[in-house]
Amino acid sequence: MKENPARPMVGSYLIALLASILKGESPPPLPAGLPMDKLYQLAAWHHVANMAYYGLLKLDPLPPESILKSFKQARSKALAKEVRQEFEVQQILAAFEEKQLKHMPLKGFIIKHLYPQPDMRLMADVDILVEADKLKAAREIMLTLGYTSVHEGGNHDVYHKMPVMNIELHRALIAESYHDLYAYFGTGWQRAALQAGKNYSYEMSGEDFYIYLLAHMAKHYRGGGTGIRSVMDVWVYKKHYQDSLDWDYIRSELAKAGLDDFAQNMEGLSECWFDGREMNEHDQTMTAFVLSNGTYGTAQNAALGKFIKTRKADDSFRVAKLKYTLGIFFPNKEHMTILFPFLKKLPFLIPLCWIVRGLKTIILRPANIKHRIRNTVSLTETNSAQREKIQRQSGFK
Repeated sequence: MKENPARPMVGSYLIALLASILKGESPPPLPAGLPMDKLYQLAAWHHVANMAYYGLLKLDPLPPESILKSFKQARSKALAKEVRQEFEVQQILAAFEEKQLKHMPLKGFIIKHLYPQPDMRLMADVDILVEADKLKAAREIMLTLGYTSVHEGGNHDVYHKMPVMNIELHRALIAESYHDLYAYFGTGWQRAALQAGKNYSYEMSGEDFYIYLLAHMAKHYRGGGTGIRSVMDVWVYKKHYQDSLDWDYIRSELAKAGLDDFAQNMEGLSECWFDGREMNEHDQTMTAFVLSNGTYGTAQNAALGKFIKTRKADDSFRVAKLKYTLGIFFPNKEHMTILFPFLKKLPFLIPLCWIVRGLKTIILRPANIKHRIRNTVSLTETNSAQREKIQRQSGFK
């Protein structure tokens, strides 16, 4: 998207519209002068245009059909996608159960059932946790079910089936590169319990799922950024289980994971958005940041997030930027071992692997190089300081 559609009026109305849907209330009337094309752009950017349609239908009078058309199309596509995803994932889970392969569905596939309708909570892909040493067996099952292997290695293997199915089979809840969160979660299996009536299908407790939900949000927030849907997930889950979860345990564990301040800020932000709590300056800053991200953040924000994460306290900005730039073209051993597992035993081959990686990128993804260079060039001391301030205000140490 060339132009960021997150104008204050547009963002405020979209949030109010979504709040009315979640609470089953009449939506607020359209503000005078609201640019409906920008409303759709922002909603689509955050993957909530399908959900927004349900609220727009309750307006009196209805917006013109020419305005509703794009929202209606988004809803129709979401309905079809949700039906297909549900059917396909149930097939996969049944196959894993039959083949005695331990597994645990994650995130959106679970939380979508807490929304007024599951199609309101779109998923670009479906995440399933599988034991690392069982991924080869999982691969055979996925290929048998008609999926194509798109990527293998790193924290998850990716499978695709036309027209809309993307499945990620994860080795761990959080990738090892997120050291603090991985130190808390490990692979995630120690927090898993068998689902009732199953022998190989697992689930987390309600408390641990909520902690994971916030940890996953924090990972994206510190990286490329996160969008409206993540804040909405927090509110929906908390509202649904408010009276049944052990909140003392949750607060204690969030503190252990270093997420207690972030969690309270995100819960507070969700209450501002969907319960009408008055915003303070920090809430306004976080709102502007989230609205500017789209569903999965932006490449520029991702570059900023990685730069801040890797910058050492005693490095000047210029030195830190040089190190960051070199790290893009010559990643460290940890990252290279994910791409080339044999480096664990043959670390002296890393220079050769740098060359192979570079050539593959030039041949297969030349645009990726241009984007990375552009995002690196765009790093400035000013926008780095602004992003660090947002992270501090959001609860990160």
